[in-house]
Amino acid sequence: MPIRRTYLDIKSESKYRIQTTTPITDFSPTSVTNAFVDIIALESDLIYNEIETIHGKHDPLNNYGTDLDNLGYLVGVSRDQAFVSMDETYTNTYFFLDRSLNSSTVKNLIDSIYPVNTSTNIRQRLYDEGFLNKTGDTLIIPKGTILSSAKDEVQYKTLEKVTLKDADAYVPVIAAGYGANFNVNENALVKHNLGTIAILNNIAKYIQCSNKFSIDSGSNALTDEDYRYKITLKPQERNANEQTIRRIALSVPGVRNILFTRALYGYGTIGVLIDGTSPLVSQGLINIVTNAIGNLSGADAIFVRSPDYKGIELSLQIQVDVGSDADSIKTEVVNLIITYINNLQIGGTIVWNDLVALVMSVTGVFDFSTDYFKIGDYDAFNKTNTKQIILRKINQRSYITDKFYTDKGLISVCSNQG
Repeated sequence: MPIRRTYLDIKSESKYRIQTTTPITDFSPTSVTNAFVDIIALESDLIYNEIETIHGKHDPLNNYGTDLDNLGYLVGVSRDQAFVSMDETYTNTYFFLDRSLNSSTVKNLIDSIYPVNTSTNIRQRLYDEGFLNKTGDTLIIPKGTILSSAKDEVQYKTLEKVTLKDADAYVPVIAAGYGANFNVNENALVKHNLGTIAILNNIAKYIQCSNKFSIDSGSNALTDEDYRYKITLKPQERNANEQTIRRIALSVPGVRNILFTRALYGYGTIGVLIDGTSPLVSQGLINIVTNAIGNLSGADAIFVRSPDYKGIELSLQIQVDVGSDADSIKTEVVNLIITYINNLQIGGTIVWNDLVALVMSVTGVFDFSTDYFKIGDYDAFNKTNTKQIILRKINQRSYITDKFYTDKGLISVCSNQG
């Protein structure tokens, strides 16, 4: 956290500076000077409060719940979400007829409970409502049937309808909620809710259910404490990954340096900018670097590209000493300017005094003036410089993904000798 300055600190120092550098001495409570100093101190104090708040938001230890999720989003680390426990194997959870029955077939069960000669209407209702087939030998257990543990601690529901005839009927199931608390051991799902369906009330007690194996795919979301630890690991993972990328990329001939732009196309993406030994990076060099680092395993998607080139246009009028070779002097000036600008790194700065010193260092140059100093978007493929704007003759710094470029077509040097 930056050093905090309080309201009283700012007000006292402001009064001291005014008293020692100006003839103003009236700082009474109703004076204009006191009012201005008070405003400055109060507003500055509020700014420090905001800085402290923002600074605190970047510390995982000071954040909880949603605020911690927001911090994780800023650095590209999501909290692991809770997962639901489920089984879709068709070999685990199943329905079966009560093993204590004399017969294990549905037909015998239905015939014993609802004889054809006395219960035709009920059998027809079972068929009409979709619980029994036409021949009366297959029960149809509906999708969404609830299965639960003996004491109803956890519940699952079936994902499909299932037919029960002569053999066990397997069905996929999913837990009623998220998290590890819904995981179950083998033979845990031994109750169902078929008895709550009126037409099945007499039959449901003879239908049983179970699961042969545990169902344990459910997991809880990370706690705040575990999530903080995951966030603190991200910089280490990123640094290790970037060091590997840098080592591989720099081993490619023609690569002078690389720069990273994190979250180039959103979180989980890394932009790798190639700074070549040649002023312009070719597509071939980009392809070679892409292939070299393409086999890296990691969570981040890597995008290799050249920097955005900013074409520098410069027109000078130089005065040369009498008897000097104006043409050779102009050529030397142009070459010095091109070398200086093209050797600047990505995100570099053109120092105007350096340019002045370069021109004046050429033997035979007495003085010079500038006609224009421009910058544009340089298209390396078509060799065009567009959208130029006129710059002031001061230091010019490029953006973090930009690189200054110039050539003989963009530099014009004339002399007093023509």
